[in-house]
Amino acid sequence: MRKATWGAIAIGVFALSTGSPIREIPILHRILGLGLLAGYLLLSFDPPTSDARFRKFLIAGVVASLASFILAFGGAPYPLDAVARVLAVASAALPLWLVARPPQFLFVAAGALALATAIPALSDAGGSATSLHSFAAAAGAFWVAWLIHDPSAIPGQKKPPRVVTARDVVFLSPEEKAERLAALEKRFQAGEIPEHKYWDKRQEIESR
Repeated sequence: MRKATWGAIAIGVFALSTGSPIREIPILHRILGLGLLAGYLLLSFDPPTSDARFRKFLIAGVVASLASFILAFGGAPYPLDAVARVLAVASAALPLWLVARPPQFLFVAAGALALATAIPALSDAGGSATSLHSFAAAAGAFWVAWLIHDPSAIPGQKKPPRVVTARDVVFLSPEEKAERLAALEKRFQAGEIPEHKYWDKRQEIESR
């Protein structure tokens, strides 16, 4: 698989690490959280798109991840903890955004869910209630990884042109070739086909 595919998977693992129950296990949370760094490095080595804006999105993601880290590990009080969650979603979504069609809606949903944790009732609920954004962002990242690995899975993607191989060419016997040439000559004499098409078809028959 491409480095970019592994990069998207690593970012998905990071997103999962920001949700419950992983975030309640400090060692596991820190180890899996390194997936973001690994993901960014892999994506920088193997950009998943040729869009000139990719580097800007990657840098914006780095800024968002640093801000989220400072807020999260600095013990940001309510409602700044919700801002940290939104920034964590942004750090996962930004480097994948340009190749995240149609998974973009999952990242948007993740951002909305993270922002919703600013509501006191949700903020105080903890556990799964404040982890839904993590699951949505992870699902978006894994979906992007699949699309990078198999671009044909993107809706509306054009199929590559069919390659004609030797086994696709029908070879004619001398008798068949003579019959087709005679029929072509008859059509041409009858004025059914223009001269340039006559010579093209004649050359095609004679080459078989």
